[in-house]
Amino acid sequence: MTYFETKAVKIPTVIRTINLLIQYDNVNTQNNHNVDIVPDIEIRNMKKFDAQKFVADLSEQHWEKAYFFAETPNAKWEIWKKLFLEVLDKHAPLQHKKIRTRRIPWITSSIKELMNKRDKLKRKAYITNLEND
Repeated sequence: MTYFETKAVKIPTVIRTINLLIQYDNVNTQNNHNVDIVPDIEIRNMKKFDAQKFVADLSEQHWEKAYFFAETPNAKWEIWKKLFLEVLDKHAPLQHKKIRTRRIPWITSSIKELMNKRDKLKRKAYITNLEND
């Protein structure tokens, strides 16, 4: 049993902790008008993430490249990160989403709760694929 197989349960939590951090892109504004800028963020799509396949691909990665082909710790880190992200991008690809910054006055907290409940039921119906959901 490899190190990654023993830590398979904790890997998705670590990935979510590290990679679901929101990274705001720099938004170029060509005009200085009072236009609402919608920031673009990157998130990982974890819908089809399979921890066992992820661990298997990590164990097949050539980690020795980071130790033999780099002189400095920073170079080793860059090689290691590149190897890790290759596998991660395969199993949990990046998605770009737009963040809405303006509040809509007619959406109250009770309407927002109903919307969240609707979305939760929709996700459940999608996952279970049953008619009564």
